[in-house]
Amino acid sequence: MKRNLIIFARMKKTYRILIFGILIITLILSIFYFNMSINQPAVIDEKIIENSITEIIDFSYHAVVNPSTLYPRGGRVVPDNIIFTKITDKIIINMNYSLESEAAIKIDGNNRVSLNIVAKDMWNIEKELVPLQVVKSEGNLNSIIQDEIYIDVKDVLTLIKQVEEETLVRPSNYMMVVRTDINGDVFNYNGDRIHQLAEAVEIPFQLGDQYISFAGDSNLLNTVKESTIEQSNFIQNHINLFGTRVPITKVRLISACIGFVALVILTAGVAEFTVLRNKNTTEESSIDKKYKSKIIRVYDKTAFDGLVQFRLPDINSIIQIAEEKEEPVFKYIDDCDHNIYYYVLNNLFVYYYSISIKPIESADKANENEDAIAI
Repeated sequence: MKRNLIIFARMKKTYRILIFGILIITLILSIFYFNMSINQPAVIDEKIIENSITEIIDFSYHAVVNPSTLYPRGGRVVPDNIIFTKITDKIIINMNYSLESEAAIKIDGNNRVSLNIVAKDMWNIEKELVPLQVVKSEGNLNSIIQDEIYIDVKDVLTLIKQVEEETLVRPSNYMMVVRTDINGDVFNYNGDRIHQLAEAVEIPFQLGDQYISFAGDSNLLNTVKESTIEQSNFIQNHINLFGTRVPITKVRLISACIGFVALVILTAGVAEFTVLRNKNTTEESSIDKKYKSKIIRVYDKTAFDGLVQFRLPDINSIIQIAEEKEEPVFKYIDDCDHNIYYYVLNNLFVYYYSISIKPIESADKANENEDAIAI
């Protein structure tokens, strides 16, 4: 460390400023990049699209009607919003639910269809139209359910009438809801689950004595849902460091090491200047600063030479005598014998304390010798 301090001291001022400037810039850049690196993850999750799945829901309803003025031929028809109970025999629910995928998949699931007849806030009767059945399929095109359900209108109206007779209560309206529940898991060919099926498709009708009307949103009966299956690919994060992509972990290590070295050198430089400043702070300047108000500088020592002289060990003794005698402290710099005298006059006596000062030439030479020995 001492050798380093001496080398710093012997540099020209311009070089010292340049080096300290470079070190400060290096330290700032190191802190900047280190802070940037710790605020970013070392590893990032780059998503890769493994597969894409399209769920196709295509539900509809028809009516089987008797020949009439509205439907001369009768049979299976596509009704408007109104189905007249007087001429309608059955309602047919067409159910189609399938999955299409870009890559082949495996499906393990089940489905169930039920009919709910509801008197709002009073009662609800559920009838199973299709019991729970297991669905297993694989490939790119998988049909989960493809079926037709027939609902006998007369049976529904008879059930409602029976409940009314038993309860003696006749609500203002009834609802008939055909609900299809589809559940299951979708796997890739490695056996990993990549998607989950949880669909509930409801087709609601409002029931009356004379007609049945569709009471839902027809758009929900024909929908297409697309989803992408992403796979995590963990890769090392990078930072662009002066045009070069460097991993985050290396940026942290490099910036920390460079910053530490720059900080150590800067600290050594500051310590050097502190040492040099303290070294240049002489005993004279310390005394003058501390006892400035008590010291009077004089430019000859005529009175000093003609008195009885008493040399004291330190400046504190001079100050003590000056305070006791209530006399000022005089300062005289003797350039001939290279001494500084601080003294107090008292009748025939003079009390003094002297500091030896070296001439500038000899001091510089001594410093040069000291540097040469240290190096």
